[in-house]
Amino acid sequence: MAVYDYTGTLVEGDFITVVATDNTHTATQYYTHDYTAPGAGNNGDILGILIMRMGGAIATGGGAYEQNGSLLSEEIDGGATLSTWGTVAPSQTLPSGTAVTIETRERASTGDAWSAWVAVTSSGQVVATKRYLQLRWSATANTAQTLTPIIYSWTVGYTRSSIVIPLVKMQGLSCLAALEQLAQMACYEIGFDAQDQFIFRPRNTSLSPVAEINSKNVIAFTNMSDGADRIFNRIVAEYGNYRTVADPTSEGDTAPTSQDKFGVKELSIQAGNFLLEEAADLAIAVAPTVYEYTSKARRRVSIDARFDLRLELGDRVLANYNEDNISILWRWGDSFIKYVASTLNVNYKYYANNDLTSEFLLLGVDMRVEGIELDLDNWKTRYDLVEVL
Repeated sequence: MAVYDYTGTLVEGDFITVVATDNTHTATQYYTHDYTAPGAGNNGDILGILIMRMGGAIATGGGAYEQNGSLLSEEIDGGATLSTWGTVAPSQTLPSGTAVTIETRERASTGDAWSAWVAVTSSGQVVATKRYLQLRWSATANTAQTLTPIIYSWTVGYTRSSIVIPLVKMQGLSCLAALEQLAQMACYEIGFDAQDQFIFRPRNTSLSPVAEINSKNVIAFTNMSDGADRIFNRIVAEYGNYRTVADPTSEGDTAPTSQDKFGVKELSIQAGNFLLEEAADLAIAVAPTVYEYTSKARRRVSIDARFDLRLELGDRVLANYNEDNISILWRWGDSFIKYVASTLNVNYKYYANNDLTSEFLLLGVDMRVEGIELDLDNWKTRYDLVEVL
C-alpha cells in the first residue's frame, strides 16, 4: 500500500506490483476509501486509495455460484433440564467437488457470549453441553463454481432429564386404570413389594440373579411357554398428533429378524384422550422402547414352589430344572449347538408350539419374577417367571 501527495511524492508505504499468473480470476470482493490529506494550498485534494482489502471469497472460476456461503440457524433452546445434545441431520445435496462443514456454538443463557465455533464429529454428533445452541452450515462450490451444495432442512436431537406432560380427561378412570395407562406408555410395571410399598418402575433390570429355582424347591410346573404368543414386532404408537412405527426396518435389525421368524405381529398403543393433542412427542420414545421388549421370544413359566418369602417382584433368579430323557428346545439362531445334533446323550431338536409343554426344559435360564402368589393354606408360593434377554 502506498500513499502519494498531490505532487506525486511517496508519503507512506510501499508500492508493490502484483502480477497474476493465470487468467481464471474474473471477480473479487474489495472495499475502497478515498484518502484526503492537507497539503500546501491543496487542502482536500483526493490522493487515491487509502485501503484496499481483498476478501476471502476470491472467485476462481467463471460459474454462476459464489465460492463460499453459510447458513445460520436460530438459537435453539435445549431446555432447563437438558441432558445431552444429539446429532445434526441435514437434508442436503453435495455435488462432486463441493464441500460442507457443520459447526455449532453454545452458551448457558441468552445473556452470555457465544463460545467459539466447533465442528460436529464425523457422525454428526454435537460437541456441546450448554442449554442454548446455534448451528452454522458452511458450503464451498466446486473450483469452476458451476456446482454448489444445497441444504433443504436440518434437525438436531437432544434429550432432557425430565419433561412435564399435561394429562387431561381422566374423569371416569379409576386410579388403577390411570396408572395402567401410564405404565403402558413408559413400558413400566406396577405392583407392591415385600414391604407392601407400591412400585412403579421399568421392567428391565441390571441386577444379577439372587436365587436359584431348581428341583429342590420346585413342586410343579403349572404353565410353560416359549413366549411366541406374546411377541409383537411392529409397534404403532399414537399420542395426540404424533405417530411412530417401530419395526425391524426402523430399528436396523439384522436377519433373521423377529418378523422373519414369527411373521408380522402388530401392537397398537394409543393414549386416546389421556394426553393433549399438542403434548410432547411420546410416540417417538414409546414405540422403540416397547419394540425392544416385545420383539423377542422370552420363555415364560409358572411354577409352584415351596413356601418362601425371600423373593419379590422384579428379582432375578437362575432357573435350573432338569429332567431325565427330555429333549431340549432348539431355537432359531442358537449357536450353542447345531439343530438335530446330539451330545452327552441329550437330543436337541425343534418342536411345534403344541409340543412345547411336554418337551420344555430350563437349563441355566436367567429369569425375572413378574408375579407372586402366596398360598397360605398349602404353604406354597406360585411364581410367574419371564426370561431375561
